[in-house]
Amino acid sequence: GDIRCGFFPDNYKHYIDQARKNISEANALFDNLAKNKEYYPIVESKLYYKTLKEGNGQKLGDQTVVTLKYQIMDPNDDCLVTESKKTLDLSKTIPGFAHGIKGMRIGEIREIFIHPSFAYGVYTLLDKGIYLKVKVTLLDI
Repeated sequence: GDIRCGFFPDNYKHYIDQARKNISEANALFDNLAKNKEYYPIVESKLYYKTLKEGNGQKLGDQTVVTLKYQIMDPNDDCLVTESKKTLDLSKTIPGFAHGIKGMRIGEIREIFIHPSFAYGVYTLLDKGIYLKVKVTLLDI
């Protein structure tokens, strides 16, 4: 019989091509964010944010346990996750999320764009190589 080696599905080339396309689209978006004065870089070409509403409470420093309201969207603006009040340990989140909320004040609302290299990259059950858009409110530290 025909011996097959490896674990790739027959259409793996499609997944690789789609991941390349998604990463290319993410790179183009992040190039545009770098030119947009409304967005501030946390990590050049990888992580940007815009403050939608100023907060007036305690500022998030090195603390890792926070309570948040957030919504995570994919590039098509489809909602992946929504939480109205969730306490998280930031050390157990993707790097882009943890770094993206640093410096926020309680009550602040931010929009954060996370490059795939600071999110899930190609190691995910989501579409491979997509960037994420997060709208987050810091509720408590």
